[in-house]
Amino acid sequence: MAVSKTKSGNWEAKVVYRDNQGKIKTKEKVFKKKSDAMNFDREYRQTVNKDVSEGITYSEIFEEYLKVNQSSVLPRTVQSKRTNAQKYWSNLFNKRFIDITKKDYLNVWIKITSSDKSHSSKNKAIKYLKSVSKYAYLYYDFPDNTKHLQLIEASSEDIHEVITWNQTEFNRFIKYVDNETYRSSFIFYYDTGATLSEVLAIKKTDLNKNKVSITDLPKQRKNTNDLKIDLGNEQ
Repeated sequence: MAVSKTKSGNWEAKVVYRDNQGKIKTKEKVFKKKSDAMNFDREYRQTVNKDVSEGITYSEIFEEYLKVNQSSVLPRTVQSKRTNAQKYWSNLFNKRFIDITKKDYLNVWIKITSSDKSHSSKNKAIKYLKSVSKYAYLYYDFPDNTKHLQLIEASSEDIHEVITWNQTEFNRFIKYVDNETYRSSFIFYYDTGATLSEVLAIKKTDLNKNKVSITDLPKQRKNTNDLKIDLGNEQ
């Protein structure tokens, strides 16, 4: 739900929900008080589709969520979401989604944050947990009972100094790398700053002998000319 202030000083609430036919509908209403506008979401959803999907389980929601995500994320990300769910909140799978409470999610949050995993791994699991709940909120009109869950802040033990090589230091290192596959990979990573997902997206047509010519750059790299990287050691 979105709540925004109108030009007249009132508060407008907008609820997006799915009707019995599966169509997405929008309901808008103006209130004098912001609190009334924010409560409108919960109250309105209780008046529509009371019996819609009340029997659906968390597992069914989760599998549908993964299926929808498959078109926009890498397979390893989908597997990571499944692995985290099995590790931390598999006890929710057989429950009706409508019966899962804020306390249930809090217990999962405690289990995640109490694990021996790294700070980033814990936050990744929390984000996955919250994203499934948000999916159910957007497409099934269930309340999002994970909104109160917070990501954890990094402690001093989680913060590590990052050392960056300059070109001279990198050249000193790379001359000792004899394996051509490793050598090419190191040069590509160093010269481009590419992420693993960007490297995995390279096509055969981008390769020409010892050079990589990337013309299909990520959207965030705007106003950038074609990127050509010389991987060295041309035979």
